[in-house]
Amino acid sequence: MAYEKKIIYNNPLSCEKDIEGFVTEGTPKIYFKNNKMYMTNAIDASIKEKSNFVFWCPVDFPNNIIIEWEFRPITEPGLAIMFFGAKGIHGEDIFDVTLNPRDGQYEQYHSGDINAFHVSYFRRKSTFSTSSFKSFPLSR
Repeated sequence: MAYEKKIIYNNPLSCEKDIEGFVTEGTPKIYFKNNKMYMTNAIDASIKEKSNFVFWCPVDFPNNIIIEWEFRPITEPGLAIMFFGAKGIHGEDIFDVTLNPRDGQYEQYHSGDINAFHVSYFRRKSTFSTSSFKSFPLSR
């Protein structure tokens, strides 16, 4: 079955205006240089998952889409995950005030009160390098 390819969202992420409406969870440092967005921890990475952050695009997308972006790590080790298809476990919007607060710690996204798919497309520690695709929760 062939699908029509039509761009439904395009964002260069090249300046502050491009990220208006995006939602942060955790404490990122986001800046722009040479028309590119850079993201890093604003707090010390030595505190491990407590230094993670999530940066949500405010747009709801339909089913059956293709997502493309360019990515380059600025430091290693590091972690980059894309969450998508996220909803509260009872179908709520992920920003619903009745959901528990989140601050970027991974457990809140896979064992908390939201369901989401995610792709870990950059995950490097000092001893391994891997990528993965998961749906959370796997069972409830």
